[in-house]
Amino acid sequence: MKTPAPNEAPRLKIPLLLEGLLHDRFGIGTMAYVHDSDSLRTWRRCIGALFDSFEKSIRDTVIGDEPHKADLREWCRLAAAWARKSESKEELVADAVANLGVLCYRLLGDQSVEDVQMGRRRGSRSHNWSLGRHRSILYASTPKQTEARIADHILETWKEDSEGTTPSQRLNHMRRGCRNASEFVERFRREYPDEFVKIFIGAAPESRS
Repeated sequence: MKTPAPNEAPRLKIPLLLEGLLHDRFGIGTMAYVHDSDSLRTWRRCIGALFDSFEKSIRDTVIGDEPHKADLREWCRLAAAWARKSESKEELVADAVANLGVLCYRLLGDQSVEDVQMGRRRGSRSHNWSLGRHRSILYASTPKQTEARIADHILETWKEDSEGTTPSQRLNHMRRGCRNASEFVERFRREYPDEFVKIFIGAAPESRS
């Protein structure tokens, strides 16, 4: 590993997982530009853009509880502003990790069912871990979203069959004759019940401990 010269600022080391997140959000072009960059200004701009992106994703994805949604978006805006004002590499990374943690906590519900005294350990009962005092997460999918999930499963996991038909061709064949997403979903459920279960039910729920 290269040792910085006495007058050389230490290289900004960004965790690999965070680099991957930035790559997924902004694409390989931007990632190639900021990867291994020594510029604090570059990373401030990039981390700020990450929270800007989260704010837009919350705007376009979260449905219901508009006051809570507004609070989430405001937190993203604040986190983006803090990132752009960071005065050191350490401050930038530490604030980004903290703000991502707070954002996750707030997305999960924001208020624990049971109050926990400072310094006291949570019990083992499952409801002690619930953040659903004010709201709960319920994942819902429209027929169009369900169709997209099936299509992605086919394209990502199915193989070319013995007759040389590709997954894409099989998908297009299934879509023929279906007037809308609901009909496609029902056709897939009827013709491939095991695959339907694999996608939407999967393994048994994990036990709480």
